[in-house]
Order: sequence, then structure tokens, then C-alpha cells
Amino acid sequence: MPASPASTVPADPAPTGTQAPAGRVAWAHDAPRFVGFTVLWAFPERGVRHSLFSLVLLPEAQGKGIGTAVTRFVLEHAFVHLYMHRISLAVFEGNDAALAVYRKCGFVEEGRIRKVNWFAGQWKDEINMGILVEDWTEMKKAAGI
Repeated sequence: MPASPASTVPADPAPTGTQAPAGRVAWAHDAPRFVGFTVLWAFPERGVRHSLFSLVLLPEAQGKGIGTAVTRFVLEHAFVHLYMHRISLAVFEGNDAALAVYRKCGFVEEGRIRKVNWFAGQWKDEINMGILVEDWTEMKKAAGI
């Protein structure tokens, strides 16, 4: 069974009403080893329901479904419990495994920043992706969830 975040730590005090905290960090465990972490950075200003998402997994944890499980968990948490309307992320060109996970979870490419990252002797684009709550809801409905 894929790992799931074992703990979530708010970056700021807990919200009141529907006010989202400024950020949350979760650790992914694969009984009992630490395998990575994820950050959901929310903007608590009135009327803003947008979060930035990032996920980092150790190489030995990749390709086992952990990234997909954690991403789905974070989306559920953000849309259902934090009342987010939109989640965004950035991933570097060439990170095909991460791109596949994000697409599988409903993220779509929204733009690129060309040649922003120097890696392995060449410039790589930053790919900006996002998912809206209505896209996520429709995807879950289509899957019968």
C-alpha cells in the first residue's frame, strides 16, 4: 500500500472559520521510513483561495505510487478542508515521472518559463501546472469516487 502523510504541521496558527493557514508541511512515511515531504503554501488573504504545492521524494521512494498517493491526499485536503479553489505547482522539464503523477492527478500545463534551470549542462524550462476545484470534482465524479 502506498505511503500516506503521517503528520501535518501548520506553518501558522490553526484557521478560524474558513480561513486557511499560511502553509502546511507533511512528511511521507513508508512504514517506518521517511521517504519525502510535501508543502502546501496557502495564501490566507481574504478572498484568495489559491495554494502552491510541492512534493519531494527520495530516489528510492520514486516509482512506487507514493507521489500519486500523497498528491491525491493533498488535493483532497486543500479542496475539502481548506476551501481552496486552485492549486498550482512548478516542475522542471525532463522530470517525466513527476509530470506523469501531476497529470494523472488532474493538473494541466498552464505555461512555461523558458530556460530557467541549468541542469546537466543545459538549460531546462520550468513547467507551470494547475488544477481547479471544479476540475478535481469532475475528475472524481467521472471516476465514480
